[in-house]
Amino acid sequence: MKAAVPDRSPGSSPRGPPTPHESNGAHLKTFTVIYKALFFLGWGVLSAILFLKQASQQAFHAPDGIYFSDLPSHLELLRLSQKGDKSMGHPGFHYAVLLLAKAFNISLEVSAAIILSAATMAIALAIYMALRRSLATTLPDYLLLLFSGSLMLVSAIYAPFFNKHIYLGQGSPNAWHNPTLLMVKPLSFACVMMFASHAEDGKGPMTIKEILAIAASLFLSSLIKPNFALIFIPAMAIYVALNWRTASLAWQSLVTILPTICLLGWQYLASYKGTAAGDSPNAHIIPDFLGVWQHWSPNILASSALVLAFPLSILIFRFRAAQQDFSLKFAWLLTIVGFLQYSLLAESGDRYLHGNWGWGRLIALQLLFVYSFPHFVRWVGRFRNAGWRERLQITSVATIFILHFASGTYYFARIYTGGSYY
Repeated sequence: MKAAVPDRSPGSSPRGPPTPHESNGAHLKTFTVIYKALFFLGWGVLSAILFLKQASQQAFHAPDGIYFSDLPSHLELLRLSQKGDKSMGHPGFHYAVLLLAKAFNISLEVSAAIILSAATMAIALAIYMALRRSLATTLPDYLLLLFSGSLMLVSAIYAPFFNKHIYLGQGSPNAWHNPTLLMVKPLSFACVMMFASHAEDGKGPMTIKEILAIAASLFLSSLIKPNFALIFIPAMAIYVALNWRTASLAWQSLVTILPTICLLGWQYLASYKGTAAGDSPNAHIIPDFLGVWQHWSPNILASSALVLAFPLSILIFRFRAAQQDFSLKFAWLLTIVGFLQYSLLAESGDRYLHGNWGWGRLIALQLLFVYSFPHFVRWVGRFRNAGWRERLQITSVATIFILHFASGTYYFARIYTGGSYY
């Protein structure tokens, strides 16, 4: 009896066992998936523990050292709204917490910790995607993750001889005490990425899909916290005015932001005219030149330098390259709008020193650091062939970034061990 003859017909071509090269490639892919998953899950678990501890404390009434944050006050606001005692001007975070708590029969505290942990992982993913978009051909994945982690930690450079507060007065690209700020950041990245993708590709008018995607992300962000929309809409308007090509661009931009503008109008009425005014019925939006900022900062220019040192140094030394990068230019535009709002606007009454017009600049700062970083990486790649003057510049900027990272690591460690966020 003859042995079966393998089919050698065209299209069958049976493969033998994988070659060592193919096996190594498969193992490498598996390893890459594992360390990526560990990176994002690590941030999720680490932050969940922090937020669970924060949720168990009383914000605004706790001494230093017991996980002082805004989270308990937001959970209390949710409880009051459920009793009908108070409405909410931006209920996105609160309703998400409530829905998850009811769906799985868990406490509001545990629900909030889960949602904020997911938001933290989403921020880490957004930073990784932004870096990968610019540096995929320059850096391997493990370095992209490493740098994403470093950008999750950077803060203003801490100079205790200038200001004993690391956060108050300076602000920070990363703040860990405010739940709505954390939850809105992934949506801010989504809006900027989608808008930048359209602008950088030099396309014509936006498609219906692009309009709907940006409009939905912006609307959801305002439901959670209106401050990103309050900087994005003016920045987008400035971009359209400076890059006027056709009337359709203006109309499409208006359609993109119109739902959010309507929502912002309702939020204004709810926050300053309705029951959401709550314990601050005398609060109004007022012009206020540097009043709140001067209260928290010994010197506004110095505070600005401490938080903007790295992106400002990239702008100065890599100005020509920065001019060609729409994402970085738009991040700077958002930052300028955010700083102007904090400098010129405030709320009267009990909310005056809360500095609620400063949240937009904090969102913009993280975007600014992330979109400045690829320029730094590419610049470092030229170090070996650079002259002594350029090497000195690169070393100086690297030192500045290390100071941001070291300050932010200390800041996160202090918060994580129960210390004050301010």
